Order: sequence, then structure tokens, then C-alpha cells
Amino acid sequence: MYAYELETNPYPSSPTPTEKDAKILGGRRHKDAKSAILECIKELSQKVSGRDSNGGDFRVITLIQDVGSGKTHLALHIRNLQNRHNTVCTFLDLSTISPKTMPSLYNALVKGFEDEFFIQIRTKLLEYIRDRAEQGDNSAKKALDYTFVDRLSGVTIRQETDDIISGKKSISVENLKKFLVQWFNHYESTIITNIITNSFDSIENLEELLGRITAISKLTHRFLGKIILCEIDEFDGNHESIEFVKAIINAHIPASVLLLISTPSGYAEIQSMNASVFDRLEKANYKIDLAGSNSADELSEIVLEYIEHNDKKGKFKQQAQEELIEKIRVLYDEFPDFRSVRSIINILYHAMEKSQELSLEKIDEFAIDETIKHAYP
Repeated sequence: MYAYELETNPYPSSPTPTEKDAKILGGRRHKDAKSAILECIKELSQKVSGRDSNGGDFRVITLIQDVGSGKTHLALHIRNLQNRHNTVCTFLDLSTISPKTMPSLYNALVKGFEDEFFIQIRTKLLEYIRDRAEQGDNSAKKALDYTFVDRLSGVTIRQETDDIISGKKSISVENLKKFLVQWFNHYESTIITNIITNSFDSIENLEELLGRITAISKLTHRFLGKIILCEIDEFDGNHESIEFVKAIINAHIPASVLLLISTPSGYAEIQSMNASVFDRLEKANYKIDLAGSNSADELSEIVLEYIEHNDKKGKFKQQAQEELIEKIRVLYDEFPDFRSVRSIINILYHAMEKSQELSLEKIDEFAIDETIKHAYP
């Protein structure tokens, strides 16, 4: 049993947040930033609702603050909310992509979507082809590999489609392409084929990258009624990263929001490397600075949020909260290295582990002292 009779340690053990960790969001600055991002998403969703999207239906948000301030945590928290806000999210951490080429960036963008998204849109696309086939479109029937023999055998077009959706049968790729060129442009046809066959082709250049991203966004809006949220983390002065982001901004990918996450130093690098991109970032629809998120009050709110979220037995009373806040303030005043979301969460994780080891009812000064000695010798 952990302190405050918690069954599990409420704090994440890894300095890099996961989506599971990011379900909890504390701190006024982070919650205000969350509200601004969701407001941007809501505004765009309402604008494109019930009509075709176009290049003007594009938004840019910048999210800036120091390392350890909770930027990635906030982005992943927003990603967790995508199903509730009419959004499909892809997340790219540029620091993990090497070398940064257009093919590798495109591949990372595609992998940034959840599998559930591709399952949903694949089903909708196959149902679209099914509907065309049921209306008598012979090319749609051929795409589904629905033959005269199937009809004589009593197999319906709907049954044939359901078998393809469930994976019991395969679609005719050659005939699918012949059907698609009648109703979709080149990039849309390529993306639809990739989604239905669960196999994404690589790209060769920037033009292909933009064409396919645009196709994904337009198809998502048309068939799922959702907009794309593209979160790009660790954006800095890297030349390839700048060219990638510049292209997306200039293309005005329809029905999409681009969330760029950077540090003040990374933002300064962008300014020195490419003035035009920096100017576009300065004109972003929403500019969010998490300044103040590392104050003692903010860190205390974040620390409490984790315990309150996991306090199933209601043991974390007002007095216990005030005592813990006082300990956080002492740490904040005496140890400058602990004045960030990442560092204070790490301290509390180890303090919680110590509380379990020593069977403590709460996190006391001894637990914190022992944590500092062992975790930060």
C-alpha cells in the first residue's frame, strides 16, 4: 500500500510521458492551454461541418516553453481527447526521426495515427464502394471481386463487402484502382488503396508528401466527418524539419490543425534559420506560452491532481494536501533543479515508492530526504 492508502503509485516513472500518463492534467496554465487548443478545434470543426473543406480551413497553433514544462504531456492529453472532439490526431516527435527526410517524415506521420482510425475509415470507404455496387456500378462490383457466380450462389454485395471488411476475403487491387480513378484524384486514389490494403507506399518527394497528407485530411473529413490534428513535437532549427513544416503551412492542408511544440531556444533557432517560417509562426491562430507552469503554485496543483485522481478511498484530505504543498514549496525554494514539472514528478514518484517500502501513511520529510539521497546523490 502506498501513502494515502493508494493502491498504485499515481506518478509516472518515465521522464517521457505516455498517453496513459497524460490522461491526468493538472495546473492552471496547462488547463488554460488545453482550453485554447480545444477552442481552435471546435471553431474549425463548426466551420467545415456540412460542407466540403478547402485550403482556407487550416489552423496553426504554437506551444512553447522550456524542457520539462509539460508540453508533450499536454499534447498527449489532447490526443487522448480526440474521440470526444471530432478529431483524428497524429503525433510526431521529430527528435526520434533520423535522418529527417521527406520519406521518413511521411512514414512517421502515418504511424502517428492510431490503428483504430484506419479501421474506421477503411470500413467507411468499403461501404462507399458497396453502395456504388448496389446501385449498379459494375466497376465497383469488380473492385469488390463480386462476380456472376457469387450472385447465382446467393451471395449479396453486402455479404461480400462484410467479408472484405472482416478480412475473410481480399479486394481486387487492380479493379479497385480502376474504380477509384473515376471518382477520386490521384493522391486520394493512392491513399484509399493504401488504407484498404493496409499497406502504405513510400513517397519520393515533397510534392507527394503534401498530396497524400491533403488526401488523408479530405477523406477523413468526407467519410468520418472529422478534422485532422497534427502534433509535431521538438520542432527546432533543423533544416529538414523547417522545410517539412513550411510546406505543410504553405499548403494549407484542408480541415486540419497543426500544433507545433518547441522550446524558447528552438524557437530562436527557427527565427535565425528561416525568417519567413518564423513570421508565419508569429501569426499563428493561437500562440500558447506555458510560462508560469513551473511556479511553486502550478507545480503544487499538478502534484495534487495525480493523487486526487487516484484517491479512490477519499483519504487525501485537506490537511494532507496542505502538508504536501508545504513540502513542495520547501523543495522548490531549496533546490532550483526541481523547479520543473518533469523533475518534481520524478521526485514524487520516488517518494511514493519510498512510502510503500517504509509503510508510511503519507509522504513525510523522511521519505523526501531519502528520495533525494538515493535518486539524486
